[in-house]
Amino acid sequence: LAPLRGELARRLPGARPVAAAGDPLSGALAIAASLAVGAPVLPREPGLLDTYGD
Repeated sequence: LAPLRGELARRLPGARPVAAAGDPLSGALAIAASLAVGAPVLPREPGLLDTYGD
């Protein structure tokens, strides 16, 4: 992870890494569940930047 952290510090000097809230399978299941019910977009994640207008 050292190269990744070094690149993060170089590109985004003010950013800090945080622990993930779940594992990749949890995320994949959330996306699959949304797609299965016809949701056209990914589920909202309050920790991420939202660039879409409501």
